[in-house]
Amino acid sequence: MENVDLSQPIVQKVEVLGFRVSVLGVQLGHSARLAIHLNCILDGKPFIQYKEMVIEGEEYLSWGSDDNYIMELVKLKLGEI
Repeated sequence: MENVDLSQPIVQKVEVLGFRVSVLGVQLGHSARLAIHLNCILDGKPFIQYKEMVIEGEEYLSWGSDDNYIMELVKLKLGEI
């Protein structure tokens, strides 16, 4: 199936109200792949948007055993994912 480009992009305002995080996979000592389920509203209708995020390097090493670190990191990076 061919991709169709729009001459005028459609812009919609999505409100993100919260999120849930789960770990999809870990490469010990190196990185973790996270699933982010965003609780959103668009035009008054709630929906869940799914994103993935990889943390590695210093971010991964800073995680340790403090899961609150992951929640704060996701909050900080929400605009990037």
